[in-house]
Amino acid sequence: MLENHTDKFLSFKPYPIIPDVELRIRKVIETNTENNLTLEELAFLCNISVSTFKRSFKKLYNSSPIEWKNKQRMMLAGKMLATEKPGEIWYKLGFEKHTGFTKSFKKPYGISPKDFADKLTLQE
Repeated sequence: MLENHTDKFLSFKPYPIIPDVELRIRKVIETNTENNLTLEELAFLCNISVSTFKRSFKKLYNSSPIEWKNKQRMMLAGKMLATEKPGEIWYKLGFEKHTGFTKSFKKPYGISPKDFADKLTLQE
C-alpha cells in the first residue's frame, strides 16, 4: 500500500514527525506556554533527554528554561494585574505561595504586584 498510494497512506499519520530537535522544542514550548509543566515533562514531549532539552533550549532562547519560563510568567502577570487582583493570579501562574510570586515579580519590575496594580489603577 505504501508503494502504490504513498500520499494517501502517509496522510493517515496522526502527528507529523518532526526530525529537528529545535523545531520540536519550539512547538512544545509554544503549545504549552500556559501549562505548568516540569522540565522532565517538556523533555518527554520533545522525545529527548532532559540534558539535551536544556542544552538545545539554551541555544534557541539564549536562556535557561527556568529563567525563560519565569520571564514569561512575569510578563503575563503584568498584563493580568490590569484586570485582576494580585491575590487572584499567583496560583494561576503556577506559584505555590504568594510570597514566591511577589519575590519573582519584584525582580523585573522593582515593585510589588500590589504597588504595580495600584499604579495601573491610577493611570486609568
